[in-house]
Amino acid sequence: MIYYLPERIYEILKDNNEVTNKLKNLEYKFSEFDNFKDYISGYSRLENGDPEMKALHNEIDNLIKNLLYDKPILLKEFSINNGDLSVDDMINMFNFFDEKQGIDLENKFYLLSNIINKSEDHNISERYIETYVSLYETTLDNVKKDLSKYIHLKYMYSKIYIISKYWIDFEDTGENTWISRYLDTVYAECIKAYNITNDKDITLNYYLEALTTGIKRLNYNREYNKLYDTIWLNEVMIHIELGLLSNNDDEINFQYEEFNSGYLLLLDEMATIFCLHSYKIPFLFILGYIVKYINNSFENKKTLLRGLSYYDKVNHNMYALIVSKYLKLTEFINDPKYKIEGLDNKDREYFLSDELCNLSAASPNKLQEERTKDSMNLSLQAMIDKCKEFYEK
Repeated sequence: MIYYLPERIYEILKDNNEVTNKLKNLEYKFSEFDNFKDYISGYSRLENGDPEMKALHNEIDNLIKNLLYDKPILLKEFSINNGDLSVDDMINMFNFFDEKQGIDLENKFYLLSNIINKSEDHNISERYIETYVSLYETTLDNVKKDLSKYIHLKYMYSKIYIISKYWIDFEDTGENTWISRYLDTVYAECIKAYNITNDKDITLNYYLEALTTGIKRLNYNREYNKLYDTIWLNEVMIHIELGLLSNNDDEINFQYEEFNSGYLLLLDEMATIFCLHSYKIPFLFILGYIVKYINNSFENKKTLLRGLSYYDKVNHNMYALIVSKYLKLTEFINDPKYKIEGLDNKDREYFLSDELCNLSAASPNKLQEERTKDSMNLSLQAMIDKCKEFYEK
């Protein structure tokens, strides 16, 4: 979705022709972009630069605010999700505001979500992830069912994070290994979310991002958890190879499966961990998957560009950063088996240039992406240094 609106706001506005026509116009303008540079900078032009796009975006903002002026709770929800509030302001609202000031239960969830997303302090983010899970799990089911889809998706993401942070029961029983139990547990959260949202595309995208974050958290905690080897990562790799995360599994198919950042995020996280822990063979196996996924996705770039915008997500810059990382890494390795091709000259030049931006190019909710150009470059250099060791031996 180019312009994200929570369901209860959308329900009120969906029959307003002026709103829907302007939203369609904005969607059409983005459909005209045929390369990553234009698409990513398109979001910047919502805020500055292109007068026409900026004017249209401002018109939509102002029109919605005017239509919601007599609905303070919905107006506050729009303001929270439009990125108008600072983290400190949102924390204050969560702790001290009530329905009289526009903060009902749904808005509390949106406040928590945006505090988690926008906080630069990792400890604050973790604390409010736990608060999110606690608030959700103590809310009655008949109340939860009326909340917007996003709230259930964010709960799935947050719950998987908590499972990954505190999962300390490592005793394996027969064939039911620890990582199998872990994957089964987190996938069960995905199925629960899907049963509520009834939207496979959105749910699976969020699940892949949540699983990536979970693996990152597990690795961060691996010494504390007495995980002194990467057996668990090998089992994740086997799950991928056997089709748990492939299009052979009917349960996990979704519209933009081959054109989204979720798979690439997951594969990048695994490749990075394998490489930096000197597991050459698993690293090269995952690298092969990454090259294949990137090459396949660029066979239909229009679908790729559209598939990277869904619900409240704008993942074009994230995708471009990962492609840029592996363009440079595979050029260093210089092996025909790991060759990224299919990119036109304009995209390839952009991915390898200093123009590729650090943030999500002023996406509509002004959220900064976790993986910036600087952090990706640090990861790339560490992997190149490790590959030098691999090929010198």
